[in-house]
Amino acid sequence: MPPPRSTTSGLYTFLLSCALAACGNASASEEPTALALYERALREVATGQLEAAEADLESLILMSPEHAGAWLDLAMVKCSQGHPEPARALLDAVESRFDPPAAVRDLIRLERARACYRSDPARSSWALKWARGVDSNVNQGTTTTSLDVASDLGTLTLNLTSDYLPRPDQWSALGADWAAPVGSGGAMAFARMHLRGYDTEHAFDQLVSTVGLEVPWQWAGWAWRASQSLGWGALGGAPNQRSARLHLQALRPLGDGPGWEGGAGLGWARLSYPALGGFDASQVEARALLGYRGALLQTQAGLGAAYDQGGPQRPGGDRRGLSAGASVRGPVAGGAWADASVSLQVWDGSAPYFPGIIDACRHQEALTTRLGVTVPLGPGHSVRLELSDLRSRDSVPIFAFSSRQVGLTWEWLP
Repeated sequence: MPPPRSTTSGLYTFLLSCALAACGNASASEEPTALALYERALREVATGQLEAAEADLESLILMSPEHAGAWLDLAMVKCSQGHPEPARALLDAVESRFDPPAAVRDLIRLERARACYRSDPARSSWALKWARGVDSNVNQGTTTTSLDVASDLGTLTLNLTSDYLPRPDQWSALGADWAAPVGSGGAMAFARMHLRGYDTEHAFDQLVSTVGLEVPWQWAGWAWRASQSLGWGALGGAPNQRSARLHLQALRPLGDGPGWEGGAGLGWARLSYPALGGFDASQVEARALLGYRGALLQTQAGLGAAYDQGGPQRPGGDRRGLSAGASVRGPVAGGAWADASVSLQVWDGSAPYFPGIIDACRHQEALTTRLGVTVPLGPGHSVRLELSDLRSRDSVPIFAFSSRQVGLTWEWLP
């Protein structure tokens, strides 16, 4: 995933927390009214009230011309509003008037390269991605070589053929993203397509496409966002999955200072599998969210509970689950961004998986870890190196597996 392009938060830690001493900020004798104005502007940025934030930051610069944080945040706001020329002028002023540290200079260069080159945010935008990588376990082959099953003669041990063992392979992928504003309230229509083909294991070639609509709004001090999407997928050239999803999220700043935000999300999904009778399901998930958005660091954590209702013929019956995840992203040398994430998904079945043969109720634990570095190459171009590790434990041993992937992605945003 590329570095975030929204303003926001932009640089607020740089602004308030460091007293801006290293960046030539306002003097210690700054009037309290200026500090209050600045804090209000940061809250407005965090909740998406960009016009109000713009007015307050402009007033603050007139009041305290040496407040470097106000200059920097105003540039980020103007970038987000689609005014690249004044934004670039403000960024130039920060570098010439003040002496920001190297990390902030890298962040300024990254913002110029990735966001401020767009001249008209009201127009549709699109992106292309091409990737090459390797997967240690394309077929999610099991980590065991035998399976114990029940029979009239007692427990039988079956030896698994090589078809059930891990198959490594290299892959190539092509992706396209499109987005366009709908009306003037910030709503966005979007479409995504992702195609992955393996060098030899063509039965596992994937095609996934999604279309949807996302609508943001402000209410009662909360930043709300609702989205709905339809998806379609194929595996090995044959239809594999259809999906319909709804999601609602609400966030608000925590406390009076900038940076921290908390909230909750609620999602619903309907999944159908044309080639797998009895596997269709409906899922509901609720999550608690906590995040921090600062100038040089962004983090997010979530904890959720889910219920997965399957059809009467689905093996294992309905499932209850828990999920947890955390991610962190920040700039590194040369304007690059590094990120790391870890997520855990746990599912518990409500009935024996295959009565009379596999009498256990499935307990699944999937732990996914990702590390990535994204390097901008110039206006509209970047490359990303990502390493991922998936370890799935299961009370039914035949379903336990592990997989490691390494991928290099080039992205172009015309």
